[in-house]
Amino acid sequence: MSLSRNIKFIGHQIYHVAGPQIDNLPKIDNIIFKTDKADLKWIEESTFKIGEWRDTMRSTYIRWAIAINGLYVAGDKYKDESWKSKNQFLVSAYRLENGNNPIKATIAAWDGDTASKAHLDSTNMIASYGIIDLYACFEELVFDFYRTYLTHVPGKFMIGPDNRAIRKIYNNRATDLDSWNNAWKERLDNWQRKKIYDGLDQVFLSFIALSGLEKPKSYIHTNPGTWAETIREIAILRNCLTHGETKIPKDLADLSKKPHGLGFNFNAGDEISLTIHHLMSIELFADQFLTALNLSLFEKGEKKI
Repeated sequence: MSLSRNIKFIGHQIYHVAGPQIDNLPKIDNIIFKTDKADLKWIEESTFKIGEWRDTMRSTYIRWAIAINGLYVAGDKYKDESWKSKNQFLVSAYRLENGNNPIKATIAAWDGDTASKAHLDSTNMIASYGIIDLYACFEELVFDFYRTYLTHVPGKFMIGPDNRAIRKIYNNRATDLDSWNNAWKERLDNWQRKKIYDGLDQVFLSFIALSGLEKPKSYIHTNPGTWAETIREIAILRNCLTHGETKIPKDLADLSKKPHGLGFNFNAGDEISLTIHHLMSIELFADQFLTALNLSLFEKGEKKI
Protein backbone atom coordinates (compact mmCIF):
# COMPACT_ATOMS: atom_id res chain seq x y z
CA MET A 1 0.00 0.00 0.00
CA SER A 2 1.55 3.28 -1.09
CA LEU A 3 0.69 5.62 1.76
CA SER A 4 2.71 8.62 2.85
CA ARG A 5 5.02 8.08 5.83
CA ASN A 6 5.74 11.78 6.29
CA ILE A 7 3.50 12.27 9.35
CA LYS A 8 5.60 11.61 12.45
CA PHE A 9 3.96 11.83 15.87
CA ILE A 10 6.91 10.63 17.96
CA GLY A 11 10.12 11.86 16.39
CA HIS A 12 13.62 10.45 16.69
CA GLN A 13 15.63 12.28 19.33
CA ILE A 14 19.32 11.46 19.63
CA TYR A 15 21.23 11.99 22.89
CA HIS A 16 25.03 12.09 22.77
CA VAL A 17 26.56 10.54 25.86
CA ALA A 18 30.18 11.50 26.40
CA GLY A 19 30.80 9.45 29.53
CA PRO A 20 29.35 6.78 31.82
CA GLN A 21 27.06 9.22 33.66
CA ILE A 22 23.58 8.50 32.22
CA ASP A 23 21.39 9.06 35.30
CA ASN A 24 19.63 12.11 33.87
CA LEU A 25 18.82 10.66 30.47
CA PRO A 26 15.19 10.04 29.48
CA LYS A 27 13.98 6.57 28.53
CA ILE A 28 16.19 5.20 25.75
CA ASP A 29 14.58 2.97 23.14
CA ASN A 30 17.66 2.15 21.09
CA ILE A 31 21.43 2.58 20.97
CA ILE A 32 23.41 3.77 17.95
CA PHE A 33 26.64 1.87 17.35
CA LYS A 34 29.38 4.38 16.47
CA THR A 35 32.51 3.17 14.69
CA ASP A 36 35.45 4.31 12.59
CA LYS A 37 35.84 0.89 10.98
CA ALA A 38 34.68 0.82 7.35
CA ASP A 39 33.52 -2.80 7.54
CA LEU A 40 31.20 -1.95 10.45
CA LYS A 41 29.61 1.18 8.98
CA TRP A 42 26.57 -0.86 7.90
CA ILE A 43 25.92 -1.55 11.60
CA GLU A 44 26.23 2.13 12.49
CA GLU A 45 23.78 3.15 9.75
CA SER A 46 21.39 0.33 10.64
CA THR A 47 21.31 1.19 14.34
CA PHE A 48 20.59 4.80 13.43
CA LYS A 49 17.67 3.63 11.30
CA ILE A 50 16.16 1.68 14.21
CA GLY A 51 14.96 4.94 15.77
CA GLU A 52 13.64 6.22 12.45
CA TRP A 53 11.66 3.03 11.86
CA ARG A 54 10.35 2.94 15.42
CA ASP A 55 8.93 6.41 14.83
CA THR A 56 7.45 5.35 11.47
CA MET A 57 5.83 2.21 12.89
CA ARG A 58 4.36 4.01 15.89
CA SER A 59 3.14 6.94 13.83
CA THR A 60 1.51 4.62 11.30
CA TYR A 61 -0.28 2.78 14.08
CA ILE A 62 -1.34 6.03 15.74
CA ARG A 63 -2.95 7.30 12.53
CA TRP A 64 -5.16 4.22 12.27
CA ALA A 65 -5.90 4.26 16.00
CA ILE A 66 -7.02 7.89 15.66
CA ALA A 67 -9.32 6.95 12.77
CA ILE A 68 -10.91 4.11 14.76
CA ASN A 69 -11.28 6.33 17.81
CA GLY A 70 -13.03 8.92 15.65
CA LEU A 71 -15.60 6.33 14.55
CA TYR A 72 -16.40 5.49 18.18
CA VAL A 73 -16.69 9.19 19.07
CA ALA A 74 -19.04 9.68 16.11
CA GLY A 75 -21.03 6.60 17.14
CA ASP A 76 -21.61 8.09 20.57
CA LYS A 77 -22.47 11.51 19.15
CA TYR A 78 -25.11 10.38 16.67
CA LYS A 79 -26.99 8.15 19.10
CA ASP A 80 -27.20 10.94 21.67
CA GLU A 81 -30.85 11.91 22.16
CA SER A 82 -30.21 15.65 21.94
CA TRP A 83 -28.52 15.22 18.53
CA LYS A 84 -31.08 12.74 17.19
CA SER A 85 -34.02 14.97 18.01
CA LYS A 86 -32.78 17.85 15.83
CA ASN A 87 -30.57 16.36 13.13
CA GLN A 88 -30.18 13.93 10.28
CA PHE A 89 -26.91 12.42 9.11
CA LEU A 90 -26.36 13.08 5.40
CA VAL A 91 -23.93 11.30 3.10
CA SER A 92 -22.92 13.32 0.03
CA ALA A 93 -21.31 12.26 -3.23
CA TYR A 94 -20.94 13.60 -6.75
CA ARG A 95 -23.69 12.92 -9.28
CA LEU A 96 -23.97 14.14 -12.84
CA GLU A 97 -26.42 16.92 -13.59
CA ASN A 98 -27.74 17.08 -17.15
CA GLY A 99 -25.49 14.19 -18.02
CA ASN A 100 -22.13 15.95 -17.70
CA ASN A 101 -21.84 18.37 -14.77
CA PRO A 102 -20.87 16.74 -11.45
CA ILE A 103 -22.75 18.22 -8.49
CA LYS A 104 -22.79 17.32 -4.83
CA ALA A 105 -25.87 15.25 -4.01
CA THR A 106 -27.22 13.44 -0.96
CA ILE A 107 -27.08 9.67 -1.45
CA ALA A 108 -28.13 8.68 2.09
CA ALA A 109 -30.14 10.39 4.85
CA TRP A 110 -30.05 8.56 8.20
CA ASP A 111 -31.50 9.03 11.62
CA GLY A 112 -29.09 9.10 14.56
CA ASP A 113 -29.28 5.40 15.46
CA THR A 114 -28.61 4.33 11.87
CA ALA A 115 -25.69 6.76 11.57
CA SER A 116 -24.23 5.56 14.88
CA LYS A 117 -24.39 1.91 13.86
CA ALA A 118 -22.87 2.66 10.44
CA HIS A 119 -19.86 4.32 12.06
CA LEU A 120 -19.30 1.48 14.53
CA ASP A 121 -19.73 -1.14 11.80
CA SER A 122 -16.91 0.56 9.87
CA THR A 123 -14.27 -0.02 12.55
CA ASN A 124 -13.57 -3.54 11.24
CA MET A 125 -12.75 -2.16 7.80
CA ILE A 126 -10.46 0.55 9.20
CA ALA A 127 -8.64 -2.01 11.37
CA SER A 128 -8.17 -4.17 8.26
CA TYR A 129 -6.67 -1.32 6.28
CA GLY A 130 -4.46 -0.49 9.25
CA ILE A 131 -3.06 -4.03 9.26
CA ILE A 132 -2.39 -3.85 5.52
CA ASP A 133 -0.54 -0.57 6.06
CA LEU A 134 1.51 -1.87 9.01
CA TYR A 135 2.53 -4.89 6.94
CA ALA A 136 3.68 -2.52 4.19
CA CYS A 137 5.85 -0.85 6.85
CA PHE A 138 7.41 -4.22 7.70
CA GLU A 139 8.10 -4.80 4.01
CA GLU A 140 9.79 -1.42 3.63
CA LEU A 141 11.71 -1.89 6.89
CA VAL A 142 13.15 -5.33 6.08
CA PHE A 143 14.28 -4.27 2.61
CA ASP A 144 15.72 -1.04 3.98
CA PHE A 145 18.00 -2.94 6.37
CA TYR A 146 18.87 -5.52 3.70
CA ARG A 147 19.75 -2.82 1.17
CA THR A 148 21.80 -0.94 3.76
CA TYR A 149 23.89 -4.04 4.36
CA LEU A 150 24.34 -4.75 0.65
CA THR A 151 25.31 -1.13 -0.07
CA HIS A 152 28.12 -1.30 2.48
CA VAL A 153 29.11 -4.88 1.60
CA PRO A 154 28.35 -5.17 -2.14
CA GLY A 155 31.01 -7.73 -3.03
CA LYS A 156 28.91 -10.88 -2.53
CA PHE A 157 26.21 -9.30 -4.65
CA MET A 158 28.36 -8.78 -7.72
CA ILE A 159 29.70 -12.29 -8.30
CA GLY A 160 29.38 -14.05 -11.65
CA PRO A 161 29.55 -13.17 -15.34
CA ASP A 162 26.13 -11.46 -15.30
CA ASN A 163 27.54 -8.78 -13.00
CA ARG A 164 30.69 -8.03 -15.00
CA ALA A 165 29.39 -4.62 -16.13
CA ILE A 166 28.47 -3.42 -12.64
CA ARG A 167 31.82 -4.66 -11.27
CA LYS A 168 33.56 -2.42 -13.77
CA ILE A 169 31.45 0.57 -12.67
CA TYR A 170 32.22 -0.29 -9.04
CA ASN A 171 35.96 -0.42 -9.70
CA ASN A 172 35.76 3.04 -11.33
CA ARG A 173 33.60 4.60 -8.61
CA ALA A 174 36.43 6.79 -7.29
CA THR A 175 36.36 8.81 -10.53
CA ASP A 176 32.64 8.46 -11.34
CA LEU A 177 30.62 8.06 -8.14
CA ASP A 178 27.31 9.11 -9.73
CA SER A 179 27.47 6.28 -12.26
CA TRP A 180 28.10 3.80 -9.47
CA ASN A 181 25.26 5.13 -7.31
CA ASN A 182 22.80 5.02 -10.22
CA ALA A 183 23.87 1.55 -11.34
CA TRP A 184 23.75 0.18 -7.81
CA LYS A 185 20.29 1.59 -7.15
CA GLU A 186 19.02 0.02 -10.38
CA ARG A 187 20.64 -3.29 -9.39
CA LEU A 188 18.99 -3.22 -5.95
CA ASP A 189 15.60 -2.16 -7.34
CA ASN A 190 15.57 -5.03 -9.82
CA TRP A 191 16.68 -7.47 -7.13
CA GLN A 192 14.00 -6.26 -4.69
CA ARG A 193 11.19 -6.60 -7.24
CA LYS A 194 12.10 -10.27 -7.71
CA LYS A 195 13.06 -11.02 -4.10
CA ILE A 196 9.69 -10.07 -2.64
CA TYR A 197 8.15 -13.12 -4.29
CA ASP A 198 10.16 -15.28 -1.87
CA GLY A 199 7.89 -14.05 0.95
CA LEU A 200 8.90 -11.36 3.45
CA ASP A 201 9.72 -13.91 6.16
CA GLN A 202 12.21 -15.61 3.82
CA VAL A 203 13.65 -12.25 2.76
CA PHE A 204 14.26 -11.44 6.42
CA LEU A 205 15.93 -14.81 7.06
CA SER A 206 18.09 -14.30 3.96
CA PHE A 207 19.22 -10.93 5.36
CA ILE A 208 20.00 -12.54 8.73
CA ALA A 209 22.04 -15.32 7.11
CA LEU A 210 24.01 -12.97 4.85
CA SER A 211 24.74 -10.37 7.53
CA GLY A 212 25.56 -12.94 10.21
CA LEU A 213 23.21 -11.41 12.78
CA GLU A 214 22.18 -13.62 15.70
CA LYS A 215 19.59 -13.44 18.45
CA PRO A 216 20.60 -11.21 21.38
CA LYS A 217 22.48 -13.07 24.12
CA SER A 218 19.75 -12.46 26.70
CA TYR A 219 16.94 -13.86 24.51
CA ILE A 220 15.72 -17.33 25.50
CA HIS A 221 12.27 -17.78 23.97
CA THR A 222 12.61 -16.10 20.57
CA ASN A 223 15.14 -15.86 17.76
CA PRO A 224 15.25 -14.73 14.11
CA GLY A 225 13.37 -17.88 13.12
CA THR A 226 10.43 -17.10 15.42
CA TRP A 227 10.48 -13.43 14.37
CA ALA A 228 10.19 -14.57 10.76
CA GLU A 229 7.22 -16.79 11.64
CA THR A 230 5.43 -13.83 13.19
CA ILE A 231 6.14 -11.76 10.08
CA ARG A 232 4.62 -14.62 8.07
CA GLU A 233 1.54 -14.57 10.34
CA ILE A 234 1.00 -10.89 9.55
CA ALA A 235 1.68 -11.56 5.84
CA ILE A 236 -0.97 -14.29 5.61
CA LEU A 237 -3.54 -12.08 7.35
CA ARG A 238 -2.66 -9.20 5.04
CA ASN A 239 -3.04 -11.44 1.98
CA CYS A 240 -6.47 -12.57 3.19
CA LEU A 241 -7.56 -8.94 3.51
CA THR A 242 -6.20 -7.79 0.14
CA HIS A 243 -7.71 -10.77 -1.72
CA GLY A 244 -11.16 -10.62 -0.15
CA GLU A 245 -10.95 -13.75 2.00
CA THR A 246 -13.61 -13.82 4.70
CA LYS A 247 -12.54 -16.92 6.67
CA ILE A 248 -9.41 -17.67 8.71
CA PRO A 249 -7.23 -20.19 6.76
CA LYS A 250 -5.60 -23.11 8.59
CA ASP A 251 -2.00 -21.88 8.20
CA LEU A 252 -2.91 -18.54 9.80
CA ALA A 253 -4.80 -20.27 12.61
CA ASP A 254 -1.81 -22.55 13.32
CA LEU A 255 0.67 -19.68 13.41
CA SER A 256 -1.63 -17.55 15.59
CA LYS A 257 -1.58 -20.19 18.33
CA LYS A 258 2.21 -20.40 18.63
CA PRO A 259 3.65 -19.05 21.90
CA HIS A 260 5.74 -16.45 20.05
CA GLY A 261 2.82 -15.39 17.82
CA LEU A 262 0.64 -12.33 18.09
CA GLY A 263 -1.83 -13.89 20.52
CA PHE A 264 -4.71 -13.84 18.06
CA ASN A 265 -5.66 -17.50 18.65
CA PHE A 266 -7.62 -17.66 15.41
CA ASN A 267 -9.60 -20.79 14.57
CA ALA A 268 -9.63 -22.12 11.02
CA GLY A 269 -12.92 -21.33 9.28
CA ASP A 270 -13.91 -18.51 11.62
CA GLU A 271 -15.03 -15.18 10.17
CA ILE A 272 -12.25 -12.60 9.86
CA SER A 273 -13.27 -9.85 12.26
CA LEU A 274 -10.59 -7.38 13.30
CA THR A 275 -10.46 -4.64 15.93
CA ILE A 276 -8.02 -2.11 17.34
CA HIS A 277 -6.64 -4.90 19.56
CA HIS A 278 -5.24 -6.72 16.51
CA LEU A 279 -3.54 -3.51 15.41
CA MET A 280 -2.15 -3.04 18.93
CA SER A 281 -0.65 -6.54 18.92
CA ILE A 282 1.07 -5.96 15.59
CA GLU A 283 2.45 -2.61 16.77
CA LEU A 284 3.75 -4.30 19.93
CA PHE A 285 5.55 -6.91 17.83
CA ALA A 286 7.03 -4.12 15.66
CA ASP A 287 8.40 -2.41 18.76
CA GLN A 288 9.87 -5.67 20.13
CA PHE A 289 11.23 -6.61 16.70
CA LEU A 290 13.13 -3.32 16.40
CA THR A 291 14.52 -3.70 19.91
CA ALA A 292 15.71 -7.22 19.10
CA LEU A 293 17.35 -6.01 15.88
CA ASN A 294 19.03 -3.16 17.74
CA LEU A 295 20.53 -5.52 20.32
CA SER A 296 21.55 -8.01 17.66
CA LEU A 297 23.29 -5.33 15.59
CA PHE A 298 25.05 -3.89 18.62
CA GLU A 299 26.30 -7.28 19.78
CA LYS A 300 27.51 -8.03 16.24
CA GLY A 301 29.50 -4.81 16.27
CA GLU A 302 30.95 -5.48 19.70
CA LYS A 303 32.01 -8.99 18.67
CA LYS A 304 33.77 -7.63 15.58
CA ILE A 305 35.64 -5.05 17.66
